Formats: sequence, C-alpha cells, structure tokens
Amino acid sequence: MNIKLNLLVLFCAVNAFTSFAQIADCTDPQATNYNPAATINNGSCVYSVTNYSPILIGNLGSALNESSGLAIINGELWSHNDSGNPNEICRINTADASVTRTVVIENATNVDWESVTQNYEYLFVGDFGNNNGNRTNLNILKIAIDDILNTVNDTVQAEVIQFSYADQSTFVSAPNNNNYDCEAFFFDNDSLHLFSKNWANLKTKHYVLPAEAGTHQAAPTDSLNADGLITDAATNADGTVTLLGYKNNGNNLYTCFIWLVYDYPSLYNCFGGNKRRIEIGSALTLGQTEGITLMNDNTGYISSELITAGIFTFPPKLHSFNIDSYVSDIVTDVNTQTTQPEITIYPNNFTDTFTINYTAQLKVDYQLSDASGKLVLQGTIAPGTTVIDTKQLSAGIYFFTANSISIKLLK
Repeated sequence: MNIKLNLLVLFCAVNAFTSFAQIADCTDPQATNYNPAATINNGSCVYSVTNYSPILIGNLGSALNESSGLAIINGELWSHNDSGNPNEICRINTADASVTRTVVIENATNVDWESVTQNYEYLFVGDFGNNNGNRTNLNILKIAIDDILNTVNDTVQAEVIQFSYADQSTFVSAPNNNNYDCEAFFFDNDSLHLFSKNWANLKTKHYVLPAEAGTHQAAPTDSLNADGLITDAATNADGTVTLLGYKNNGNNLYTCFIWLVYDYPSLYNCFGGNKRRIEIGSALTLGQTEGITLMNDNTGYISSELITAGIFTFPPKLHSFNIDSYVSDIVTDVNTQTTQPEITIYPNNFTDTFTINYTAQLKVDYQLSDASGKLVLQGTIAPGTTVIDTKQLSAGIYFFTANSISIKLLK
C-alpha cells in the first residue's frame, strides 16, 4: 500500500512538473521557426524577407527640408530640422503635410538636432548628431509641453540635459566612420533610451539616460546588428519599438527599413525579444528617412529630408504606416505564466535610494551586483515595500536578483 501510494505521489509530481514546465523558443506564429509549444520567447524568431509600402501624405515643403524627427504632442504631429537650421519646432497638418505653426526654442542653438520625443509633461529634442564622433557637447533640450501649447507666445525656454557615453574613451575625429553618432531616442518609464548610428559597423547600441536636467552618462545596455544606419526610434504603450533607418546597397542606391522590436523580457534587454526587419522601399521614392513616431494602435508617421543627387532633387515627404498586422496577437513573455511572486523596483534610474515592492507571503533574500558581476549589496526583503540605501554606489548598471527573478537597474 505504501509503495503504491508513493508511486502515485511521484506520478502526480512528475505530471504537475510537466504541466507547468516552461519551453523557451520562438513564440511568434509569423516566424519561420515558430514553435507552437513554446511558452517563453527566447528571442530566436527568424522571419522571411518582409516588404511594406508606407502611404504618402504629401511633400513637407521648404520649411522642413531637413526633417529629422517626429513626435505627437496633444494629438498633433511636430517635427524639426537638423544641423545648422533655425532653433525651432514645427507643427504639421497630417492631412496634407503642411506646416501650421512654428515655435522657437529661444535659449538653444541647433548644432545638430536629430530626434524628438515626449512624455505627458515634456518634449525632448536630441542635439546629439555626431557624424565625426568627437563631440563633447552632446545635449538634450527639455521643454514643458504646456509652454508649447500656449499659443500666446511662440517662444519657449528649455532645460538642458548634458551627457556623454559611458563607454567612449577617445574623441578622435572620424567622419562617417565612428560608432558614437546618434539620431534616435524615445522616452519610456522615467528614462531616455538612445540608439546609436554606427557608421563603422552598421550596428546600433542601446543607451539609457536619466530624463532630468544636469550632466549625466549614457549607460550602454544591449546592441543589435542593424545592417544599416539607424536614424530614429519610437515606442508605444504596448512596448513595441520601431527603429527607422537606411542602407547604402552600393552605387549610392539607398533602401529604407524599419526594425520592429517587441515581446522582449525587459526594455533594457529589448534586443532579447523579437527583431523583425521590414523593408519599406527606395530612398528615391521615400526620401532619406529620418523621423518616425508610433501610436498606441500601431500606426504612425515617417518623415524624410530632401535629397539632391546631381541634377535631380527629391523633396522631403511625410508618410503614414500601419504595422499592427505584424505585432498583434503575439504570445508574450510576461510573468503571468509563472507562479513567482512579483517584484517591482522604482525608480528605474535611482540616485540615493530605490524602492522594492514585493508581493508574497514570506521574506526573501536578495543580491545586488554591478555590471562586472561583483556583489555590492545583499539583504532580505519582506512582503510590502522596502527602501534600499544606495548612496555609496557609483553610477552604472546593476543587477538585482531574488529567487530566480533578475532585474536590471541603472544609477
């Protein structure tokens, strides 16, 4: 009787383990290597060549000959020109691509404005174009959206976020042959996420930066072999990331593309999820694609700047697009498939302290390690909230672990 009972218990235990076992593989039915049994996306999905044609809205006209970024403010589309142009942003009519308003950022100079993004309170303009790779005055302008929406005065003031790259040690000029140019960023969860334009190796590196005025270092997180030059980035409420770019395929024949990045374990490891390249056409048709914005319904806009090639001129343009069919109804790698207690930590860019919110019944031990794997803090957290003192820690990347949960943090 005891033997039979033990065998029954063992059978039930094995069966339960099998039922809840997690299978890490490709979870996207649109991928060529889709595994219908997979429950965790391990970032291995592979896709066939995908072509998509954005819809032309119209030519942007001379006011935005060098449109280099796009953002939505209060439901309205805004853009700006890049290096050497006036220090102003322009509102665009999405019905015909005409400019309907211009706002001057009074206390700023357009050294090389390359991208723009926003949250609910502020617009951020990235003055970080760096074709030579040797700029030491990289900055981001931070403007209150309420000031922009105030139509009484079309002049606003900006706070300044000054920064450098944490992994850059040399500043030798290398025109169009360096890996520290940048034309792409977006705001998410209290931070600015920058994506480099690597002329030398055609990759893009993801950096994270506090969205607060002052002087900071942009911390590198992960990278992607973009096989092209990344010129802008955007995200939406679902966490879908779009990276816009173009590539010289020889004889100055340029093609344009969008990388779709989605279903990733963490935004700090966004390239650990699905990475699907969408070919969107020739620069002769689209223009030099430089600006992108993405809305919550997975539609958005792309802007391009004027191209002059010999006797030919290709005007700047505004296009719309819809990527919903590529990213909807994808099995997501969210912790709803596990029975682990939830741990959340905020702010994600901490200074003197960070707070742990832990939903469980029992205490748990934790460890905090730096980017090299060195243990810098350890202790025990109880259910509820715990404040961790981090004054003694230097700026950098840290990894918080408790049980089998791992969270990347930045200071």
